Amino acid sequence: MSIIKENIVNLEVDKIIPYARNPRKNDDVVDKIVASIKEFGFVVPILLNKENQVIDGHLRLKGAKILDIKKVPCIYADHLSENQQKAFRLLANKSVSWASWDEELLNLELSDLQDMDYDTNIIGFEDYELITKGDSWNDMNLDHIEAIDSEAPEVIRIECSKKDKKEVIEILQNMEMPDSVEVKT
Repeated sequence: MSIIKENIVNLEVDKIIPYARNPRKNDDVVDKIVASIKEFGFVVPILLNKENQVIDGHLRLKGAKILDIKKVPCIYADHLSENQQKAFRLLANKSVSWASWDEELLNLELSDLQDMDYDTNIIGFEDYELITKGDSWNDMNLDHIEAIDSEAPEVIRIECSKKDKKEVIEILQNMEMPDSVEVKT
């Protein structure tokens, strides 16, 4: 096992070479990374090989170019063979889908952010709504909405179309219900 030395370098964006066969399609979400870079700064370095070719960080590189950032932090993983670089590119993108959310803790975190009027769009929760008001959850009759039980009985997730979301939120605001309800479209 090799450990990368802690040598983050700030490299000119125009010297960084995107991997031509990057299979990840991300042009339609570049605006999201741009918003996150504006909010948090460029905090996750791009991983490069010794030829300055991207191993991980294509989306961040696109965001930096749009924001006209001249230099970005990079880490060299020059100990990886060509095959390991190919494999790591796929691993870095696939591994984000391995884990699931602890819905109760996620709701707590998002609720805290929403209570502080934090724009959760920046972190990828555009359609996320927490509903905690009302008087009669058990009387709810929404046949066109699919209710999904959560592992935590005090958390209920409701999935509906974007068209129905506003109506669902209005109905739920006037009903008694569990502490946290997620409305997702």
